[in-house]
Amino acid sequence: MGKKEIVFQERMNRHHDELKWLYTELYGNSDMFAELCSQMYEYYKARKQKLHNRDAKRAEDPDWFRKKDMLGMMLYIDNFAGNLKGVREKLDYLKSCNVNCIHLMPFLDSPEGRSEMAATVDSAMAALSTAAFLSIIAFTVVVTLLVIAFVISPLVVGKNRYFMEHRGSSSDIGRVFWVFGSGKYLNVVKTMLLMYIKIFLWSLLFLIPGIIKSYEYFAIPYILAENPGIDSKRAFELSRQMTMGEKFDIWWLGITFIGWYILCFFTCGVGEYFLNPYIQATNAEVYAVLRERAHENG
Repeated sequence: MGKKEIVFQERMNRHHDELKWLYTELYGNSDMFAELCSQMYEYYKARKQKLHNRDAKRAEDPDWFRKKDMLGMMLYIDNFAGNLKGVREKLDYLKSCNVNCIHLMPFLDSPEGRSEMAATVDSAMAALSTAAFLSIIAFTVVVTLLVIAFVISPLVVGKNRYFMEHRGSSSDIGRVFWVFGSGKYLNVVKTMLLMYIKIFLWSLLFLIPGIIKSYEYFAIPYILAENPGIDSKRAFELSRQMTMGEKFDIWWLGITFIGWYILCFFTCGVGEYFLNPYIQATNAEVYAVLRERAHENG
């Protein structure tokens, strides 16, 4: 056995038990630890002589890695530079940051069943990717809900007011933004948000109840357009009374527009610019009829 092999064996004997305990405690695979030791021995023999000389010098100074002239950085190759060539091109940048030791990972994808350590790293990276994706989805959902509640809902109520006013005379398109300056903005937001939440919760019961509730609450945006300060509970009560026995007719009216939408498809969507105002005006007329019947029925 040569001098290098003796040095390696002495160092391995000194730390073997501790290394094995740490490895098996974490990964529970003694066979893989034996393979790891064999690989370390092969890599040790293949090291250049100047690296062996440096190893010997550092062995004489066990605290060498704590010196202030050492600054290490761990890098994920793909995230930092795409590939090893990219890392090489950025060495000057790392040097300018006073980094003189880098730990690169991972070099290769882990062969299935070959490396518990690498598999753990892969699983961790996959978990991080999944967590990041879910965080983006959650953030998007929250932002979307906020936009719907605080921007879209007031615009819907303002749009309904515009078409209701337009029934008897001309109305300024600026009425679409009327809610924002009405002084009742928060009440409109609260009532519309409650409506959306209730429809969503009812939809969890196999969808159909949610559809029924959406027609039951058909009048709420119109009620708010006429009286933005109305109590939320009262708005729901009035809409329920106005749509009682009328839900199927409101649904059927919507079905009759399908043919128009098909025609719009053949105009590459241009026809919708004419169809949507027509539908909104029709819905405003429906509400006016429902309101009149409600008055007649007390």
